[in-house]
Amino acid sequence: MNNDHKILIDELVKLLEGGSAHAPFKDAIAKLPANLRGIKPANMPYSIWQLTEHIRITQWDMLRFCVDADHQSPNWPDEYWPNEAEPANDDDWDKSVKQIENDLNEFIDLFKHLTTKPNMKRSWSD
Repeated sequence: MNNDHKILIDELVKLLEGGSAHAPFKDAIAKLPANLRGIKPANMPYSIWQLTEHIRITQWDMLRFCVDADHQSPNWPDEYWPNEAEPANDDDWDKSVKQIENDLNEFIDLFKHLTTKPNMKRSWSD
């Protein structure tokens, strides 16, 4: 891998980890009261729960596309947004947030392996 690719991958990792132009997701929701998860702010189409689920589903889809040649993406846009404005319970919220964190870490590891194992077989490569 040439140095230009390494620079690009390092920048992508930095963007995924957050902290440059935006707060990392985990920090952004850290002090969010549970009673606000399902509230749609005035003039906004989605609640924090719906945005969180959209992030989870979309990130999961992109990751699976990168690592699984047989992956089938959800139907756009219906299966990328939950209908429910709020999570059914705290456990659903916690699972969603945990999956976002786990998938993000797996995505970052994938990018980092591109710099250390440039010939690694991936689902989308020949």
